[in-house]
Amino acid sequence: MREKRFAELQRTQARRNQSHYLDLLAGIINADLRDDDFNQMSMLPETPSDQEAMKQQLLKLLYTLVDSLDELKRHVLILFNANYETGLTAIRAVTVNRMLTVIEQANWSRYIDLNNVAVVETVDEENSNFDTPDMGIKLTKKAEQRKKKVAGLKKWDESAEG
Repeated sequence: MREKRFAELQRTQARRNQSHYLDLLAGIINADLRDDDFNQMSMLPETPSDQEAMKQQLLKLLYTLVDSLDELKRHVLILFNANYETGLTAIRAVTVNRMLTVIEQANWSRYIDLNNVAVVETVDEENSNFDTPDMGIKLTKKAEQRKKKVAGLKKWDESAEG
């Protein structure tokens, strides 16, 4: 998960109407981590609107992965920063409690080789099919008429400019 998205989830946890899967994962698997559970989240009691159904779906998913939840030791979230120019710039593993407070963390950024960034500088135009999206697709009569109309408008627009 991106660091920015995780920070947003932490910030909006008390105001969210629907639970995020991360809230439930941390609440189920990391249930014994209670660093700041004494903080009051809201004045009104929590309404279990979609939380119970989501929890059941999550438990169903977990039971497809393991026979018993006792086999799961911890839920660890991998957070990263990345952008197009430089690729992956930072990565860390965090263990959070049900309040999404980071209890433990390990910085894995030292394993990133910043010298070998795999960013493609140019795109070979000869092999790209982005300008021919209808290859292999048969258009309806209406679509063919619309395509001709748009082509005619483009020609008219070009002749008006030049």
